[in-house]
Amino acid sequence: MESASNTLGRAFGNYLLERELGQGGMGTVYLAKDNGLNRHVALKILRADLGEDPSFATKFLEEVEVTASLAHPNIIRVFTLGEQDGRLYLVMEHLDQPSLEDAMQTKGKISEKEVLEIGIGIASALQFAHEETGLIHRDIKPGNILFGREISPSWPILV
Repeated sequence: MESASNTLGRAFGNYLLERELGQGGMGTVYLAKDNGLNRHVALKILRADLGEDPSFATKFLEEVEVTASLAHPNIIRVFTLGEQDGRLYLVMEHLDQPSLEDAMQTKGKISEKEVLEIGIGIASALQFAHEETGLIHRDIKPGNILFGREISPSWPILV
């Protein structure tokens, strides 16, 4: 996999990679500047080997298209996807608050009220996605529960 030092400052499409936000099984997520709209986004670059697998690439592109069609307050907004130098990338909204995983590590115990509110938000997103498109999220975990939309910074957003 390409190191962050080789990637930072590099352009992917219309986006300038500023810093690494995290890594997962599918690739690396960066904070990037959208040069066209002058805003920050989260840009996920898939691992090269995944993009080279035609069946995976097709499935991934289908799931991105379905996710991008969903408009729900508890689902991350997907803006676009692209390919550069043989690497698939996905552009999503950037939320500036810690994930649920980060909050759990920082706070320790989360109150029962917060747990219930977060659970209701997650269940609402999952139900909506399944009813609208048949999509089943297969990676529900605290690191994929984000916060930070201005309308309700404590309301959970599912990635």
